[in-house]
Amino acid sequence: MDRRTLAKYIAVGVLVVIAALAVFRTVTKDISPRGWYYDLSEGRLYAASLLRIPPLEGIGGERGDGVKAVVIAPEGKCSDADARRIAYLQTFTDEYKRLKTEARETGAANETADRGFQATSTLVKRVDDAEWVVANSPEGEAIIMEFNTLMMSREGGVRWRPCMPE
Repeated sequence: MDRRTLAKYIAVGVLVVIAALAVFRTVTKDISPRGWYYDLSEGRLYAASLLRIPPLEGIGGERGDGVKAVVIAPEGKCSDADARRIAYLQTFTDEYKRLKTEARETGAANETADRGFQATSTLVKRVDDAEWVVANSPEGEAIIMEFNTLMMSREGGVRWRPCMPE
């Protein structure tokens, strides 16, 4: 094979690789791990990207009432909506969300990486609780401990497991 033919094959190969990368980026740009969120005004679970920072718009009703939901079900029953239950809800302060969003958009240093700041900016509550509490407060730790205790127990002979959307 002469040099001109070889150069053409190489050029075609490079173009194919570039085209494949462009297609791959287009197809995968919206793919991210998904988690459960809960719309407070609608009282419904919905799936969304785990990269989103609550409070979110939600799926209806009031704006800004979409929050992260820690969802559990008996082992092997995560796909059964009737078997799932919400262990607790989680959101963040407006300041934390603003700083985290700015850091992602600008690529700047992530001020939210400080564990102390993150802990005091994370809010939790049970679905039926009226008020949010700081996650690292005694009340917040009690909510999270209920979840941890259930996950380690075999309540009624059932092993509870965290669930992610399919």
